[in-house]
Amino acid sequence: MRDFSRCKVPGELNAINLSDIHFIHRQTPTANLILQCTQLIRNEDPATLDLITISGDVFDRITSFITDDVIRFRNWGTWLLRYCAEHHITLVILEGTALHDQEQSKWFLEQNDAAKIGATVLYYNTLCVHQEAFGLKVLYLPDNYSHDPNITLADVRKQIELHGVPDLILMHGAFDYQLPEIAKRDNCVHDSEAYNAIVRPVNGWIISGHIHVASQRERINVGGSVGRLAHNEEGPKGMLRYQLREDFQDTWTFVENKLTDTYLTLKLHNVSDEELPDVLASKLKGIAKDSHIQIKCAKTDVAD
Repeated sequence: MRDFSRCKVPGELNAINLSDIHFIHRQTPTANLILQCTQLIRNEDPATLDLITISGDVFDRITSFITDDVIRFRNWGTWLLRYCAEHHITLVILEGTALHDQEQSKWFLEQNDAAKIGATVLYYNTLCVHQEAFGLKVLYLPDNYSHDPNITLADVRKQIELHGVPDLILMHGAFDYQLPEIAKRDNCVHDSEAYNAIVRPVNGWIISGHIHVASQRERINVGGSVGRLAHNEEGPKGMLRYQLREDFQDTWTFVENKLTDTYLTLKLHNVSDEELPDVLASKLKGIAKDSHIQIKCAKTDVAD
């Protein structure tokens, strides 16, 4: 049962969710992602913000050496912990895909303790249910719990039998409506109707990471990746802002990241060699120097 009596605005929980940040990415600079995340967080009013959730894939890959990007991340992570401590914001981090996170987000717990920062930071890397101090019963479901979605769903239902229906499911994984049929054959894809049915009786919600495109299906909310990380992701990037109320007049808002990197695909068909320089100059006008440009053409085209 919701209880927001201890929130900054009694009766309502104000929160944001970031997902699929992918620090230490091979193409999108970590420095850019740090700038984007920082602006998104700072644009929220800390006087009313109660909670920051991160629904997996903080990292893109394992990091075992002290590189410039690792130093940048540690500086940013320390800033985030101190910001949360200063403004009494709870930070919740869910483990994402094993290939990406590899439990490196435990660093937030270690740094919080080692530097005596005093932030309220929670990290979950297994299926579990907790009644949290911020007023929600939350079921946490990290990626790679099981490669069989039927086993995962059965174990989720067992947790609910033990602990009751959650107000919020924070998870990392793909739903059936997010992927084309051909992609479902090789992926662990969750049944959106089954999960909606779980939270529907209590007017609960589901936040999921993993798929980088923002979407919504009844009680399921997906913010997609914070930044742009690849071609074919030309749509808006950003985060979710959500306000949950004890009277259930909840609101969800997609907050766009206006600083996201540019990944541009140019289709240059039937362009002559004389036209090519002017066409490129026109299409690339105003594009930042560190943008990612992809050219699509046929072998018979000049641009090839």
